[in-house]
Amino acid sequence: MTQETQIILAFIFKRSGKTQLTPAEIYLPLSLDLGWFTTTQAQHLITHALQQKLLTQTNNHLQPTFDITTTNIPTDFHPTKKNIPTTTKETPPTATTLLDDLITHIATSTKKNKTTITEELTTIQQQKNLTPEVTALFLAKKYNLTDEHVKHMIGK
Repeated sequence: MTQETQIILAFIFKRSGKTQLTPAEIYLPLSLDLGWFTTTQAQHLITHALQQKLLTQTNNHLQPTFDITTTNIPTDFHPTKKNIPTTTKETPPTATTLLDDLITHIATSTKKNKTTITEELTTIQQQKNLTPEVTALFLAKKYNLTDEHVKHMIGK
């Protein structure tokens, strides 16, 4: 998994053009933009990379501990998803992100499935060039879901 994790991380960092990224700048592209992982899997991948010392944390940012410029990324690379840790000591498997909570709330309130909401969210995000969380709030407002539940989730 380490070699594949290195390729995944090198891809994300090269794609961003930055030397440091927040965890969200890593897991959101992996899950929403590329569709390679669920948000939970992508978060576990980050935790795994930190444990394997492929990433180091500086304040609220992460940076690779290896030279991404020398990492060869195969053409049409797609992760195999083999050996992706499904649980970690630091993150319980039931933990959800704000984005996951917003998608669940929108899907439940509109009686649509999560896949449909996620696809709609991705389309809007690409059209308007918004972050995933802001796009989810935009979508919630579109469906008139700016109730106390959404406001409570934002405040947590």
